[in-house]
Amino acid sequence: MRFNYKILTGMTIGVMSISSFNVFAANIAIISDKSAILTKQNAETMVLKTGDRIKIVLDEDFQKNNVAQVDMNGTYGYINKNDIQVKEVQTNILVNGANLRQEPDPQAEIIKKLNVGNKVTATYKYVDWYAVKLQDGKTGFIYKDQINEENLYLLERKSAQFLNTLLGKSSPVEVITWSVASGLLPRGGTATIEDVYTGKSFNIKRTFGTNHADVETLTMADTTIMKQIWGGFTWERRPVIVHINGRRLAASMAGMPHAGKDSAPNLSYTSGLSGGYGYGQNLDAVKGNGMSGVCDLHFVGSKKHQDGTISATTDPLHQAAIKVAAEYK
Repeated sequence: MRFNYKILTGMTIGVMSISSFNVFAANIAIISDKSAILTKQNAETMVLKTGDRIKIVLDEDFQKNNVAQVDMNGTYGYINKNDIQVKEVQTNILVNGANLRQEPDPQAEIIKKLNVGNKVTATYKYVDWYAVKLQDGKTGFIYKDQINEENLYLLERKSAQFLNTLLGKSSPVEVITWSVASGLLPRGGTATIEDVYTGKSFNIKRTFGTNHADVETLTMADTTIMKQIWGGFTWERRPVIVHINGRRLAASMAGMPHAGKDSAPNLSYTSGLSGGYGYGQNLDAVKGNGMSGVCDLHFVGSKKHQDGTISATTDPLHQAAIKVAAEYK
């Protein structure tokens, strides 16, 4: 979207006082459009080029407008928000004992403990974590609940691909079709599932499935980790990386065990199958793992099970999650 003069004139820019704004020295933005226009307070305009650095001037109406108040080397004015890319926002810590961690992971190494009011400069957001730097030069990640997010909506959201390149995880993720994946993970085959958002991993075994992989956790410990990731057993589709023989495959997994009963013999016909499946053949081959039945693991082009009048079609939520996993480098 280009510069809109009507919006600016409606803000009475010629009489607005810059002294009423709350200016943070660290709110640095980079011009991202090669012909961005800065409209000064006297309505004169100047053209900014890609790479020019400006300061964002924040006020209570920033989120409501299509333009941003900015400072270009002492020249104050307005610019279309779509023409800027914010690089830094200064903010403060909200809780005592906030953990600055090496990576955006609750299990990652703690670099330093921070306290209420400590100043940090946030540079980008990854899922629910902010990359920050301290005044002493230390850098790391702070969880969203421990930091003042009031003005952090200005920051870029970084992808898993960016983060893993930064952290040195450069092995490529492969995007393969279900027909190929089924051969790499045949029935009886095992693999490690890595959750894209948390980085946590657990082990699985493919025990059933024709249109997609029906998998079971290998141990009680694996089930515990899986439940931590999903927050219990749920049908939520999450982007995951499947590790098989040194390869990393983009996939999507739902965290709801179904069609099984851990206490009954595998493939026997029984009632009370998990996931509301009632009576039927028991799909629970791995015993004593703390879950009953199988979970769905999908790859590109894999389909849901055909069940009565329900046809075997691709699941758009799974396919969307696979695309997210594909960016995890």
